[in-house]
Amino acid sequence: MGSENDKRLKDLAKESPAPTNQQEDIHKSQSLPNNSPNQRFNPYDQRSNPPQNPNQNLMNNNNNPQNNNSNQGFGQNPMLQRSMTQKPKNVITTKILRDAFRNYCIDNNYLNRPRFNDAIESIFRFNIPSMHYTYLSDKIYDLLDSSGDGKIQEDEFLDGFSSVLKDKNYRFLLSMMAMMSLPDKSRDYIEVSEIQEFFFNSYVEAFRHLGHLVKRDANEFKRNNYPVATVKQLGKWARKYEKEVKDYIDKDLKAFFPGMGNRINFEQFKHWIENDHNIVVQYANIKVTIATSLTKLDCVRYEEDNSNKLVNYPSV
Repeated sequence: MGSENDKRLKDLAKESPAPTNQQEDIHKSQSLPNNSPNQRFNPYDQRSNPPQNPNQNLMNNNNNPQNNNSNQGFGQNPMLQRSMTQKPKNVITTKILRDAFRNYCIDNNYLNRPRFNDAIESIFRFNIPSMHYTYLSDKIYDLLDSSGDGKIQEDEFLDGFSSVLKDKNYRFLLSMMAMMSLPDKSRDYIEVSEIQEFFFNSYVEAFRHLGHLVKRDANEFKRNNYPVATVKQLGKWARKYEKEVKDYIDKDLKAFFPGMGNRINFEQFKHWIENDHNIVVQYANIKVTIATSLTKLDCVRYEEDNSNKLVNYPSV
C-alpha cells in the first residue's frame, strides 16, 4: 500500500480513542527483550487450540492447562486464535452509498485508494472487525475498478457495493477473487498457495495498523517503562512468521477437506470462509481486528432508495 495510505493510517491512529489509563493493563511485570513487542494475539481462527495468553483472555479459558507463560511473548511461535466478534445488524441504503462516495470523491468525480478506504470506513464504521485500510480493501478496490483506470467512479462504487450487499454468492465470489493472485471470474477454484499468501499479507497489514496505534500511545508506554515497538519493528516481526501462518492455513483447509489437493473449488471455499477467519493482533492493551473476507456483511440489510439529499458521514 502506498504512502498516501500510510499517512491516513497515521491519521486514523490520532483519531482513534486512546485506551483507558489503567496501569494494570500495561503488564509491566513481563520480562521483555529491549524494544521488542510483548504478547499479541497472532492471527486468526484456531479451532483446535484455545488462546494461550493469560493476561488478555478473550475465550474465557482460565482453567486451560495450556495457559502458561512458556508460550508467550516476543520470539515465540505465533498464537493463532478465533476472534470474538459480533456480526453487525444494520441497514444500508443506496443513499448512504451515494453520500459516502460524494463526501470523499476527488473533483466530484472519483475515489483514489485512500479516499476509497475513508468512504467504506464511513459506511461500515459500526462493524468489527475493520475492513478499511486492510489488504482486503486494497484488493476489493482493484476488483471494483471495472474500467481499469486506477480510479473508482461513482457507478463502479454503487454497483459494486449494492451487489455485495444484495447477493451473498457475490460476496463469496468477490472474497475468493480478492485472494487470487490474478483475479478471474471464470475460474471456479482457488489455489491453496493464493489463500496462504493473502492471509500472510493481511497478517502483516494488521501489524501496520497496530504499529501506528502503539506510536500514538508512545508516551503512555514510556511512562510505564514499557517498550515502544515501532511500525517497522512490528512489521519485521510479523514477517518472521510467514511459514507458520501459511502452514496453519494449509492444515486448517485440510482439516475441512481431508484428502484435498492444492486447490479448492468455489463451493468448498464458501464452506470454509463462512467460519470466523478474522485476524487479531495485540500489543499490551492495544488490539486490532481486521476482516479477511466480506462475509461479515451477511447481516447487513440493503435497501434501494432514490433520495439525492447529501448527508455527511464523517470518518471516525
